[in-house]
Parts: sequence; C-alpha cells; structure tokens
Amino acid sequence: MSNEYSGCNSLGTFEIPKHITSIGDGAFGRCSNLSIVIPEHIELGHSVFHTCNNISVTIPSELYEKTLFGDCSNLHITLADNGVTTIDEGAFSDLGLASFVMPNSVTSIGNGAFNDCSSLSDITFSENLSSINFMAFEGCTSLTKVTLPEKLSLIGEAAFRNCSGLSDILIPNSVKTIDRWAFDGCKSLVNVTIPDGVTSIKDGAFANCTGLSQITIPNSVTSMGRSVFEGCSNLTLEGIDMPLRLWETPLIFYGCTGIKSVTIPKGVTSISDNAFSRCTELTTLVIPEYVTSIGYGAFASCTHLTDITMDEGVKRIEGAAFDGCDRLSSIIIPNSVTTMEMAAFAGCPNLIDVTLGSGISYLNEGVFGNSPIARMRCYALVPPGICRGANLALSLNEYKIDYETAVLYVPSASVAAYANSDWAKYFKNIVGM
Repeated sequence: MSNEYSGCNSLGTFEIPKHITSIGDGAFGRCSNLSIVIPEHIELGHSVFHTCNNISVTIPSELYEKTLFGDCSNLHITLADNGVTTIDEGAFSDLGLASFVMPNSVTSIGNGAFNDCSSLSDITFSENLSSINFMAFEGCTSLTKVTLPEKLSLIGEAAFRNCSGLSDILIPNSVKTIDRWAFDGCKSLVNVTIPDGVTSIKDGAFANCTGLSQITIPNSVTSMGRSVFEGCSNLTLEGIDMPLRLWETPLIFYGCTGIKSVTIPKGVTSISDNAFSRCTELTTLVIPEYVTSIGYGAFASCTHLTDITMDEGVKRIEGAAFDGCDRLSSIIIPNSVTTMEMAAFAGCPNLIDVTLGSGISYLNEGVFGNSPIARMRCYALVPPGICRGANLALSLNEYKIDYETAVLYVPSASVAAYANSDWAKYFKNIVGM
C-alpha cells in the first residue's frame, strides 16, 4: 500500500485488508477524520501519517515510531495491548496528541514520555501502572483532569510540571512518594487532597501553584522537602491542613505571598530556616510562648511585616531571621532570649525602636546592620557581649545608628557598666531607666 490515500479527508473508518503486508511512505499523509487499526503483521514505511488532522490510530507498540506522526494535530492514539510494560523515554513528546489510551500491561512511563504534548487533554492510564517518571507529562497544558490508577506508587520528579490547565488531580492511596517539583507550575490547581499512604513529599512538589487555596496532608507523611509551597500566592495558613511536625520543615512556606498573618500553632517549638521567607504580604506575626527558637532567615524579606508579638519562651534568634523586613519599625525581644545571631534584624530601614529583654547576653555581628535605630531599651543588668569578629569595623559602619542622637536606655544601676563597654561605641547617650 503506497501513498494512494494521501490527502483524503473522507476515509472515515478504514480497515486494512488482510492480504496487505506493508504500508508505504506517506500512505495516509495529510488525511483528516480517519480512524484506523494497524495489525501486528504490517511493515510500516516512513511518515505514514505525516501532517494528518483528527485521526484515531490503534497501533502495536513494537510498530510505533514518533516519525510516523510528524506534524499531526488532534491525534488520538490507542496503544494495542501486546505485553508492552514501559512507555519509552520521550516516546510521544511534542506530538500533536489530543488523547492517548495505554494498555493495562504498562507498569512504567519513562522520562519525558509525553513532554510538551500541549494539546493532550485526555489520557487513559494502565490499571497496573506503578511509576510516572521524570518530566513524563511536563508542559501538557491542555490536561485539565487526571485520575491516577490505584496501583501507582511514584509520581516522579517534575512529572506534571507546568501543566497549567490541570485543575483536578485524584491521587490514589497506593502512592508513596510525590517527587521533587511534581506539580510545580500547575497554576489551575485549587484544592488538593494527599491520600493517607503517601509518606514523602519532596522539594517544591507544589511550588508555583498560584491558584492553590486548599491542601490536605495526612499523618502518613513523615518527610517533607524544602519549598513545597514556594510561590503559591493564593495559599493561606487557613487553607493548609497538615501534621504539626511538618511545620518545622525548612522553607515550608517560602514565597507564599498569600499569607498575611501567622500565629504559630500549639505544638510547634521551632520555626525552621527560611520557613516564611519572602512571604511579602505577611503583616502580622504572633510567636507564642511554646516556640523556643527562630531559624535562619525564618522571616527574611517579609517586606510588609509591621507587627510582631514575641512571647516569653523564645531563647535564640538565628542569623538573618528578620533580615530585609522593610516596614518593621519596632520590635520587643522578650526576656527569655539569650542570643541573637548575625544580621538577625539587618536591613530593616525603618526599624527605629528596639527593646531587648533582661536575658540577652550576646549580639552577633551586624544584628541590626543597616537598621537606623533611634531608641533602644536594654534590660540586661550586665551589658550583653557584642561580636568582635574580623569584620567588626565594617559591622560598625553598617549599623547606621546616629551616635550623636540615638539613645540607649539601660537599668539605672548599670549605666556606668554600659558606658565603659563596647555599647558606648554606638551610643553617646546612655540613660538610666
């Protein structure tokens, strides 16, 4: 069979005669509205269906080659059930697929198998599928609803990344791992329920899901990666239901610009590194008495943060914890805090009023660097130590405290001690209270 049917638009359902053993190059090229079943015994030439539109093809996996369907659009492929177990790497990537049906013999979808199939809107999975691997459906922007099969255990790295039209994903209980960036950039996802059975959600799994407003994470999840919700601009803490232990995951809410207020829930004792960093719409923060430490960069670059309530209980504020909080004008550090690490409140250009509790014993380098403090109250009877590191001179210049006008208020009995300490390098005016 040569190219005698090329360009036909009215073939409809076409049955290949039994005596035909080969189909030549371009035989059905430029055809439209064609439905055809390719038998196993056929030998296929090059570009058999080149530039076809709206065709349905059932084809054995051993005969399939991507070049058969070059420049096709609205393509519907059913892979015949002949024992194939794997959809090979890149097998259907960047094809004009509209729908795909895979046989139940398939257990694994290879790396990038359907990558950038931007018109793919309907896929029927194998009932025995166990793994969807790296970038398998990345960029399938026309997918809107996906129901994953009951035997699936792995949703691989970036498996559905940038499926921007995906609004409904049903994840079965069989899934154990949601790998890194699995749903990154799925902007239409609104409500996600992670089933009981998932044990691991890895880095950035739901990052940049800008429409996501509700997510439920079960107790079965024991491991949570970094930046899982990074860039989820519509997600608030009220919309997240997850075990308390996961709150202590580093970068857990990094870049969640939908979060406007935070009250750390009871049972959380530590705020992890960069937990709320770059939550740029956060304005109000309450840190209750059961929290003992604030991690590195925990609230860094929260540029709208203006109101911080920090109860007695916090003992340590790590480096850069509130670095770059542009609108913060005052802060009260409770008596329980003993140590503030490097640049904890650096780069806060409106921070003019600071109260340090009686327990403070040490300030690391540049704690208030580039923050123009005008008034500071320090209740420690013994002047807290100030870092004398290699960059001390630079640190001094960066403090931006006006030596002539800024006022340091200290316990009346300790005025002389402060005046004879390193504190006198920052404040000319040391006053008893």
